[in-house]
Amino acid sequence: MAQAILEHAAVVRRFESRIHWSRCDEASSPLLLVEIIAGSFRIDQPSKDRLQDILSYLRSDTQPRLLVLDNFETPWDIEGCQSGITDILLALTAIPYLAIPVTMRGTLPGVGRMKWSKSEIPPLVVLAPEAARELYVEIDSKANTDVNLTALLSELGHMPLAVMLMARVGSEGEMPTEMLKRWRSHGTDLLHEPGGDRRTSVKLSIEISLRSNLIKSNPDALKLLSVLAVLPGGIRNETITDLGPDISDPMRARTALLRASLIFCSPETNSLYVLAPIRPYIDHHHMATPELWRSLYGFSYDYLKKHPARVYWEQGYRTDMQALASEEANIQTVLFHTLEHDPSDVAITASLDFTRYQHSDPRRLSSDVARAAVKASRLTRTKTQLADSLLALGEIFHSQDRNKDARPTLEDASAEYLRLDDSAGNARCLMVLADVACIEDRWTDAERIIEETHNEYEHLGNPSGAANSLMLWGEILAHLGRYMTRNAPYQWPSDGKAVRRCSRRIQAHKEFVQLEDLGEAAFCLRGLGHVARFDGRYEDAYKAYEGARTEFLRRCTDTRDIYEQAHVECARIGRFKESVVYLSRLGDLLCVQGLYDEARKAYSRAVQEYSQLGETRGVGYSKLTLVFMDYKEDQLGSAQATLLEARGTLTPTGDANGVAECLKWLGNIEWREGRFEDARRNFEDARHAFEQLGQLDDVAECLQGLGDAGMAEGRYDDGRKALKEALEEFRRLNIQKGVASCLISLGDLGLKEGHPDKGRSSLEEARGIYEGVGVQDRDRSRRIAFLAGISS
Repeated sequence: MAQAILEHAAVVRRFESRIHWSRCDEASSPLLLVEIIAGSFRIDQPSKDRLQDILSYLRSDTQPRLLVLDNFETPWDIEGCQSGITDILLALTAIPYLAIPVTMRGTLPGVGRMKWSKSEIPPLVVLAPEAARELYVEIDSKANTDVNLTALLSELGHMPLAVMLMARVGSEGEMPTEMLKRWRSHGTDLLHEPGGDRRTSVKLSIEISLRSNLIKSNPDALKLLSVLAVLPGGIRNETITDLGPDISDPMRARTALLRASLIFCSPETNSLYVLAPIRPYIDHHHMATPELWRSLYGFSYDYLKKHPARVYWEQGYRTDMQALASEEANIQTVLFHTLEHDPSDVAITASLDFTRYQHSDPRRLSSDVARAAVKASRLTRTKTQLADSLLALGEIFHSQDRNKDARPTLEDASAEYLRLDDSAGNARCLMVLADVACIEDRWTDAERIIEETHNEYEHLGNPSGAANSLMLWGEILAHLGRYMTRNAPYQWPSDGKAVRRCSRRIQAHKEFVQLEDLGEAAFCLRGLGHVARFDGRYEDAYKAYEGARTEFLRRCTDTRDIYEQAHVECARIGRFKESVVYLSRLGDLLCVQGLYDEARKAYSRAVQEYSQLGETRGVGYSKLTLVFMDYKEDQLGSAQATLLEARGTLTPTGDANGVAECLKWLGNIEWREGRFEDARRNFEDARHAFEQLGQLDDVAECLQGLGDAGMAEGRYDDGRKALKEALEEFRRLNIQKGVASCLISLGDLGLKEGHPDKGRSSLEEARGIYEGVGVQDRDRSRRIAFLAGISS
């Protein structure tokens, strides 16, 4: 405050060189205060009455003068001295052209004989981030280009004195990046100018505040300050009485610290925080005691038990999540310290509970506490907790898409559970390992793992686990059936996998029906339909598809409500990524029902929300779904414009499948618009991309597009060649709709070339396929695949 007064432009203009600063923190008596004031006026001659010397000096010149009495709380708070100090002030204020601003920490002057123009000025605690940056750059202009300037200012807490002193040090040649490293190693010692005073030393300024009578007379104040120094999340005013050990009057201690400007209260969170530069000083000179850490751990443990909900369907989930979020930084700090310095079974259990809270919210995913729990479990040699810690760490790695780390961690967890003969824990590990194997395209391993998982759940009598493992098992086998290798697609049903896959679907369907999970039951029936269709069992496929459709539509209204509620609820509690996934599912559900207008609105909102989250891939796939709807409704102009946007969004992400899909759809649109050369070029590019990805059904569709485009251009030989290649691929993959569509094009080509017998033969074969009951709308399957991509 004094620095701001002394350097203010209006003050300098009015008083010019007649500005005097008196540092009063060493004035332990009225006589010493007079000596300090005399020194600020440079009155050197000895005298028996120094106050009269000062008054005589002031009366000798009637020009306006400014005398700043800084740290005036030191002499003012000395017991029995206020009367003498008041006499000095009254004598000085009798000089009409002398202005005397006084800065004091904490203590408010009484009304008494002295008239104060303003009894209290709110302390200037921190600057706004933009103001702190302007102050720093004004002193050290070269720092404006350094990417770590913002981080440096944040660690300084935007405290004006700290920012100013750091900028002065940096102006001597160091950039903020180097200054940040030095600050982290040297702390407040860095913010000190040799031979300086409290205006040029953060450390000295802190020491003056701690030596003030306001703090010294309140022993609880330093204890509370030590608590705040180790809690990065601050202390909420409503919990202040629960934290500090042996603090008899925490509210009085809080008031003292606020008045001494050692802490501040955030109006947004109603919490108390230590100023950033003060934290390292307190950590070094007033280190938290073991008793303090044990008290903080007790609070954290009780707080976790008081707010137990971790899953959104549990009672009190939203309230508990909000409560934990308000103390997250503090609890994490306390758990880290406890696991490192005082590990115990109870501390590890509390840490695992905390990881479940972090795991429930994608924004809070962190492996730090789980890592510490693993380390502590190894030290305590507690096998059960080691297994649980490894599982928690592996699940977090998996959620973070760090599957290379997840796999060995989960394998270690599984080994520990097997040593403990804990089948339930092992089954949880295996379930995640199976999913990891799918993501890594290790489908044979995935099949082996999921079979073991299902057997474990069957042995445990866990119907929910058994049903979920069966559903994943069916998906794995379906994938193995369609994509054995890029050049050697699976030949149905040579090794009985179709039968195995079908049986898994039937079992899963039955178990989900028993669990009253009709949505998953419908999903399994749809899979059974795919299996039967691929095997040529069209009547069975028809029954399965109709069963899936009936069960699905029976739940459509309820499901729409659930998705809408889930979207709103997840957004309300801050789980924005999950919220937009539910919005995408709602759009897909509406699309399946043919409600394209409502579906388009849902996916348009999904595009906006994915954009706000920075989820570029989600934006691209949502736009591809909008393309599908425009294409189905013959809005080709709108479809093409949206498609180009989708391609522009997906290309920078490196998503080869998404880019290839864009090329294929662009070819379809251009073919329908009669731009056959452009369509042929895009189909060719898409074909090469899908070949690299090993997606043979998409390769076949591109070949069909190339054939149709060549035929439309009158290049019959090229068209016939591409169509026959497509037909061969569709037959290998047993995709009957593709086979029928190619046969129709070949039949049409035969008729155009004057070969009616060949044309008629192809068209009759196509009619036979279409008269079968197994041909489904492939565009619908593609749209569902898009949704699966977004959800993952």
